[in-house]
Amino acid sequence: MIRVLRYKDAGLRKRADWEHTWESQRREDAIDAAVAAEQPRQDGETEAVWLARVKREQDRRKASEIGPLPAPPKYDFLKSTYWRLRGGLDVPKERFFTVPDPQSPGEWLYGWAGWNPAQRVRALAGAWIEGEERSGAAPDQLLPLLVALNEDLPWVLQWHNKVDPDTDVRPGDYFRSWLGEQLNRQGWTQRTLTDWAPVAAPRRGRRPRGGA
Repeated sequence: MIRVLRYKDAGLRKRADWEHTWESQRREDAIDAAVAAEQPRQDGETEAVWLARVKREQDRRKASEIGPLPAPPKYDFLKSTYWRLRGGLDVPKERFFTVPDPQSPGEWLYGWAGWNPAQRVRALAGAWIEGEERSGAAPDQLLPLLVALNEDLPWVLQWHNKVDPDTDVRPGDYFRSWLGEQLNRQGWTQRTLTDWAPVAAPRRGRRPRGGA
């Protein structure tokens, strides 16, 4: 589910703290890989000795370039149901994930929670194409699909960006480019995605008492 639909305002701010931590961890991974490539295993050097040697430089560079990573805070959810399903660290345990159905306001599109991020992104892109090309839905209606796709994309780039043997492309790179094309076509930016929020339902007035 899109983050703005599951967190309170305080939870959204905490989510930003988590994203900063995740980005720092990705930078740490990049440093580890770079140091390992710069200092390859030498002839006659055991793997254990090599790992210990490069770890010293990896740790030094991470401390110098990134510094310590504080533990992010626990989330604040909009509903107690979300807390029971996900816990304070927002680990999903649902059987399905949902996004707003752009063609039926108030309804939901469902996907299997067992899909990995690349599979979710592929399904969301397919729903966008289906809605735009076959139903004629307005782009503003379809925007939540891109919002959800954008939130999953960093994980596709991190975990699922090896060349797909069936398509000969890297899924993360492909969908990052595809998302940029859709934003450019509509005159939208990344800020359009991060600022999206559902339209609040109008509040019903009280029915007057007595009298005709």
